[in-house]
Amino acid sequence: MNSRHSRAVGRLRRKGEHMATPIVREHMTPNPITVDVNTSVAKAHRLMQEHGVRHLPVLNENVLVGIVTFTDILEAASQDSNRLNLFEPISLLAALPVEELMTPDPVTISPDDTVLEAADLMFQHDIGSLPVVEDGSVIGIITTTDIFHLVVRMLAEREQP
Repeated sequence: MNSRHSRAVGRLRRKGEHMATPIVREHMTPNPITVDVNTSVAKAHRLMQEHGVRHLPVLNENVLVGIVTFTDILEAASQDSNRLNLFEPISLLAALPVEELMTPDPVTISPDDTVLEAADLMFQHDIGSLPVVEDGSVIGIITTTDIFHLVVRMLAEREQP
């Protein structure tokens, strides 16, 4: 973690002592859309488009084993378009199971952790989302977008006379 980030987190923690500390449970998306390890990349992409999400927790027998993102799919498609010749179908990528593209063992967070802890984890690991896990089950997901919305709302409330 760089020193500028450390100082900013320290200032936020000190300022946060004067206001209610938001927790993940209050700002996560509950019951996120998930996919199985054998779900095709094409189906995962379709689910992302249909539901307006960019991150899908990947489960194997209801246990979190990874996360697949829209960026993972774009990067794989870009690599395949460079590698495949014109006569090979791009559908090879679409038919792959998400297990081939996912990030295994994703960083997770508890629903009772603070949003600041979530933001700090995302920054440290350079990721855009955290599956929220309670008692071994994925109960939600919190994203940088969720945190940004919270920050904007808090700033707007602070500006109110």
